[in-house]
Amino acid sequence: MTWLPRDAAQCDPWFPPKKIPLEDGTRVLLQVLVITSAHSGFMVGRMIPTRHTAHLLLGM
Repeated sequence: MTWLPRDAAQCDPWFPPKKIPLEDGTRVLLQVLVITSAHSGFMVGRMIPTRHTAHLLLGM
């Protein structure tokens, strides 16, 4: 397959194995939205609080 710039990207959730401390002192397992470009292989990740549609779209 041949991918041109901006043709495709892969988006997947990743769950890091460590709990993250929050401001209130609690520790939670947050997920990361990982986006990889099919053309260049460039990857970017953004931590999001839930898998709700609004959080997924804001993470992109």
